[in-house]
Amino acid sequence: PAAFYGKDCGRVCQCQNGASCDHISGKCTCRTGFTGQHCEQRCAPGTFGYGCQQLCECMNNATCD
Repeated sequence: PAAFYGKDCGRVCQCQNGASCDHISGKCTCRTGFTGQHCEQRCAPGTFGYGCQQLCECMNNATCD
């Protein structure tokens, strides 16, 4: 099942915010806009995208979503 991983799928995935869970290791792959071990954190202000690696470059001090 998708929400489990490890030997005999005996461990419950801890991924959050729609992240996928590796069926062997349980490692989370976050969706864009999220970060953290379990994808529990939104990107910090001024960053966005996959892994929150992109920097916002909005004009006139506007904020980006």
